[in-house]
Amino acid sequence: MATQTWDKTLRNTLLLVIGAGIFLILLIPLIVTAWPPEAVFTQLEGPAEQFGNHVFQRIFSGGFNTFFPYIVGKAVYGRIIIEVIFGLWLVLAFRFPEYRLRRSWIMALFALFLGASLIAGLTGVSINRSLWSTYERMQGIIDLLHWFAFTLVVATVIRDFKHWRWLWHANLVVALVVALLGIGQYLRIEFMTYLTYIERIESTVGNPVYVGAIMTVNILVAAALYVGTFEERNVPSDGGAQAGMSRRRRKALRMEQLRGDNREFARIAWRAFYVFVIAICLWALFLAGARGALFGLAAGVIAFLGMYVLWGRMKWVGYAGLGGMALLGLVAVLFFTVGLNSSLVQRLANNIPIVRELTKFDDEQENSVTSRWVSVRMGLKGFAQRPITGWGPENFSVAYDRNFPASSFSAGVESFDQAHSKPVEVLTTTGILGFLPWAAMWLYIFWVLVRVVRANRKMPLQMFTMFMAAGVVGYFVQNLFLFDTPATGLQLYLLLAFVVGMEIRMHAAPEFSDAVEGLETNAAPSNKDSKVSDTKLRPGFVDRARAWMDRMDMPAGVELGPVIILIVFATVFLSVKPFNAADVAAEPTRSWEVQLAIYEAAIEGFPPLANEIRLREFSFVAVTWFQLDPARQELGLAEVEQEFERAKRAEPEQWRVYLAVAAVFQNVGLTLPDSDYTARARVNVEKAKELAPERIEVNRALVQQYLREDNIADAEGVICDYLEKNRKARSQFVDLIDLIVALNAPEIPLDPAEADERPMLDCEPQE
Repeated sequence: MATQTWDKTLRNTLLLVIGAGIFLILLIPLIVTAWPPEAVFTQLEGPAEQFGNHVFQRIFSGGFNTFFPYIVGKAVYGRIIIEVIFGLWLVLAFRFPEYRLRRSWIMALFALFLGASLIAGLTGVSINRSLWSTYERMQGIIDLLHWFAFTLVVATVIRDFKHWRWLWHANLVVALVVALLGIGQYLRIEFMTYLTYIERIESTVGNPVYVGAIMTVNILVAAALYVGTFEERNVPSDGGAQAGMSRRRRKALRMEQLRGDNREFARIAWRAFYVFVIAICLWALFLAGARGALFGLAAGVIAFLGMYVLWGRMKWVGYAGLGGMALLGLVAVLFFTVGLNSSLVQRLANNIPIVRELTKFDDEQENSVTSRWVSVRMGLKGFAQRPITGWGPENFSVAYDRNFPASSFSAGVESFDQAHSKPVEVLTTTGILGFLPWAAMWLYIFWVLVRVVRANRKMPLQMFTMFMAAGVVGYFVQNLFLFDTPATGLQLYLLLAFVVGMEIRMHAAPEFSDAVEGLETNAAPSNKDSKVSDTKLRPGFVDRARAWMDRMDMPAGVELGPVIILIVFATVFLSVKPFNAADVAAEPTRSWEVQLAIYEAAIEGFPPLANEIRLREFSFVAVTWFQLDPARQELGLAEVEQEFERAKRAEPEQWRVYLAVAAVFQNVGLTLPDSDYTARARVNVEKAKELAPERIEVNRALVQQYLREDNIADAEGVICDYLEKNRKARSQFVDLIDLIVALNAPEIPLDPAEADERPMLDCEPQE
């Protein structure tokens, strides 16, 4: 009896802590690790005063200030919680078989994709970046492994519809806060010091398109919960009218009626809340101006209407909805074609960001769509070069920059470290090996959703299920124009866990169309309502290990010890150390020595993510080189030399590493003309040219290198070759063209006020 009591206590405690962790992780979109603007504080002099001011800043900002504050804090916060709940889930699943994952092809395909990503990383251009990504993205295989664990835990622990409703309600509240903060940002209401006015709201996620992705999912989830209030079964009651009924029975029926009235009032209140959430989130989506999210929302609504036409109870509703969507589409087409230049459209565009962004499709100055299409083409070209295992997860930028043509250069310098299209990203970075399980997983997800919707044709939660399926469709479609982030990825993996729960129930009941009742549970069915053979439930290795521990009289829960050690280890080395390094690197300073020491400490704090900091350190030394005394120059050069070798080992095909070091060596060569640093700079510039032949930064550096070597003819040749491919790039070479012209013909004035026209190279046609 004591053992049973302890087992029950252990199970309930584990479920309570895991459940709390699952709810806490929903706060990811609200996490921002940024100090407010420096102007908020009065900067004091002296060590003691500076220390006190530093502490005040930390308290005011929540305690931290990191690189990429909208990304790093979210990722680390989520990882820590996942590490804790997954470790506790291991104990739960070890002790209680009902909380283990049952047959799930979705999770199997997810695991295959995870394994394929690891193979692609090992065979790619940088396993370090594949594992850890960068501070700007915080993704990679390590992050994907965390989300796999999160999906596994949620799908097995959240076991019935009531708990899922709590979870979706909490997620709606977080989305509502994100939306309201963004709306306040647009209305110039500063809830937080970093939420200043911006034309397209970013809220606490740092990018308008991320806001749009979160809003799309939660609008459709709120719609699902709204229709679900109409589909819930009413408790039958005869009103106490039967003759001869006892007093106790009549009293019970009156109480039942009262509870029914309270439930109806609660339904009305919840419906009002859902409508409010939909309205606010739709407003935020419009203010974010996220076109991909809008397309995702439209696709989700169309998917719902299509499902309702096929399997709904009142087909005319579906047909009417599709007709309405078609009419809206026609109006939109006419609105943005015939009436594009009308005063009405222009007024709307000036006040509604989504309208402004949609009108830019016809704007020659708009390069957002063009640049994304270029990234897709470069990704597909990169896939053709490495079709089997790809370039490695998180190494899209290597393929992009290797293939980027000068002819695609527009008005500025732009680069893509993500494809801005999830399918292209997966195809380029993991090849066929990773794309096949990824695509199969999504196809199977849609198949499960269709089967569940069809099975629920006569069940009470059919429309709810349809709108949840629409949420999955909406996320997938918007992801055709975006990539995952900690905030948006949370929405994806919540939806994925929800679908896995449906799939588990589907597999557990072969007579699915007659057995499922509104996704009430994903627990294993009893023998009386399942055709699953008992042979599939025979004890496995885990059960035998647990039985052996019981025979050895080991106390129940003894496995908590090593699991807690594992949690602490994972938390420190996978989350705390990279976070501390990012926090240290963002420290404010006014001293050259202190800044260099900060870079060194951040690099040593977590070397796998240190290339971001190394590039900043190289640039810092290059920019300050000529203001340094010989002792500082020697110190800075020694640090650059040391970290350059480590940077190359981490990312051997990253052109930015070679170019950043070349800038340092070029300056050193001017200071020490008898040294070999100018020649070493040439080697690194040529290496960057090999890795990114038509990046304009590389070609500028090559021109500067030739000029340092007094090779004016080759410097001019590089510019002429580039301008032959793209005349629009001239603005990026103006300063170098002026210098070359001055060196060739010093008598020609360079001041436009003193010349009829600006000097031109011989290769440029005179206008």
